[in-house]
Formats: sequence, structure tokens, C-alpha cells
Amino acid sequence: MIDNLDKYVSSDNLDINWRFEDKKEVLTQIKILDRKAYDLIWEKLFNDNIVGKFTLNGDRFKTFESKDFNNDYNWTTARLQEFKNKEDEIILVWADGQAILTNLQTFIDNWDDFYYPSSDDLLIINNKRDWIINLAHYECFQFGQGIG
Repeated sequence: MIDNLDKYVSSDNLDINWRFEDKKEVLTQIKILDRKAYDLIWEKLFNDNIVGKFTLNGDRFKTFESKDFNNDYNWTTARLQEFKNKEDEIILVWADGQAILTNLQTFIDNWDDFYYPSSDDLLIINNKRDWIINLAHYECFQFGQGIG
């Protein structure tokens, strides 16, 4: 994807603070990426045909899973808890032009603040870039691993 994302960390404040009005401590676990990083990430995802319009291209992965969770946040939380290496850094990319770095545990603990159904399309990419999650605005969880 992009090497050395830390060089794209910005001091600009994206419009993300409102998501954590009651959890200001979460903001200390977030690094905001600049617009150049966002553009480079999306360009790579689209050029490699990994992402289509609000969906992952399942045929690009060795393992692919898709589930409409329809307000079943307990299922989604449980599924996210299955991920190992909770301290791994992840990239969060929204379709509206925002991208951040955080660790997987911070995301899992607060995923329903990072993602709002009906308005957010959110990609979660691990730092090894071997898996990706898509949380689509229509409440669909997609997981792809082993990009081929």
C-alpha cells in the first residue's frame, strides 16, 4: 500500500472529535493522516481492484466473508474480538476523505463511534496489509484476507 505512513501524519484536525465527545481519551490513540496519504491509499485500493463502489471485491482475496449485520452490533463486536494482535496498528479510511492510524484494540473498543450506519463507509486495513474489513453504510461487514 504505502510505506512509512508516519511521514503523512498531520497536525490538522479532521472532523473526528465529535465522534468522541464523551471519550476524549480515544483521541490520544489516533494519528491523523493528511489528504495525500488518503489519496494514495484509495488510488492503490482502486487500481489493484481490491475495492469497488462501497464493497470489497471478494474474488481478490484467498479468504472472504460477508454478512449483513442489520443492527446486530453484538455480532459485529464479537466478530471483531476474534482478531488477534490487538496492539497492531491499523489504518481507518472513510469514503468522505478522512484517514487515521490507531491500534486495533482502540478500534474494537470504540468501533461504534468510528462507524455510524447509514452515513459511514469505513475500511479497516491492518499494518501488514494482509487483511481488510469493510463496514458499509448499509450495515454490511466484509472481511478479506490474503490479497491475491
